Amino acid sequence: MITNNRNGTIAGIGGTITGIGPGTRIDMITPDLINGLFELAAGLLLSLNVRRLFRDKQVRGVCLLPVMLMAAWGYWNLFFYPIVGATFSFLAGIPVAVVNTIWGIQIFYYGRREKKEQESK
Repeated sequence: MITNNRNGTIAGIGGTITGIGPGTRIDMITPDLINGLFELAAGLLLSLNVRRLFRDKQVRGVCLLPVMLMAAWGYWNLFFYPIVGATFSFLAGIPVAVVNTIWGIQIFYYGRREKKEQESK
């Protein structure tokens, strides 16, 4: 459990947040569910990038570094969410990390392939 001496419990595994304001108590399930829905939507929308790049087989207007950063952040979240008891966010975050990884591999692969094809001409 993560605590704050001045305000009481901030987060706990399946716990509550207290001490944010006078008499405030927020059940952890609601923020976790909302964040999890954002994570799930992100994973689904990112999969559109993977599908599009697979279809086009050409990298245009996308840089690999931001995709790698977002994949790394996704894996960090998979480590972090269980610590703070964010079960829904953890489960919904799996596709975000995996899809960003697949997209990064595609960008690298198709970018190199296109570069080799241009060099051979």
